Amino acid sequence: MITQNVTLRVNSELYESFRSYCKKNGLQVSQQFEIMMEEKVGPDYKNKVPIKKKESVDGSKEYVGSLTGEPFMIHENKIIADLLLKNNSIASIKKSVVTENLLGYRTVKSVPKRVNAIIKRISHLDQFLLSKIANDLSGDGKLVVLYSIYLNDRLFHEFMDEIIKERFLMRDFSFDKRIIQKFISDKSDTDRKLQEFTRETKAKLASVIFNVLEEAGLIIEVEKSFKLKNQFISSELRNYLENKGDVKFLKSLGVSL
Repeated sequence: MITQNVTLRVNSELYESFRSYCKKNGLQVSQQFEIMMEEKVGPDYKNKVPIKKKESVDGSKEYVGSLTGEPFMIHENKIIADLLLKNNSIASIKKSVVTENLLGYRTVKSVPKRVNAIIKRISHLDQFLLSKIANDLSGDGKLVVLYSIYLNDRLFHEFMDEIIKERFLMRDFSFDKRIIQKFISDKSDTDRKLQEFTRETKAKLASVIFNVLEEAGLIIEVEKSFKLKNQFISSELRNYLENKGDVKFLKSLGVSL
């Protein structure tokens, strides 16, 4: 059976009541929606030719090292998100950011690479997520930027799912860069692409992933050591991500579901 993530806008109070009802009765929210839809359209839909689903942006991609030159860039994301919301074309955004030095860099040498990285991450996001980046950098917007990296980089995606999520579930909040280094080393044992990365590239990837988590607020320094920190997320964004089926990402933020 082919599944599809969908986004629904419904009354928030009604949704929360329905979610509580499902939880109390051991039901899955998504399954109940499927049952209601099937009651309306009938069982004949199963005989129709399925639509080919677009390839996922997560683990189906090979590992890449581009993250070494693509840091968190929170304020740069806000600028690009603003331009995308104004329906500027990708070409015009790239041109204006460089020619007008909209990022405010001392030199524009690194600007094209940074702009390309951000556009790759967020240009596919819908207006709801783009508006979060453009208007709420201190809250949801910061987490949406993290989400965009999670969607686009396989290594980061798997680290969040396999390490960060599990440490939150086990309530093991201790953290340091060696955890990332070991994760990359373990992955390299079984993946030929990662084996091709130099020691310097792997070390840089570990540093960038650590910095991304720190800038996102997911790890904080406490008495000269680092710890994971549960993230506050609005019910609006949480419901959105739940409806898209990205519960793993929510759990990797330490969000209680």
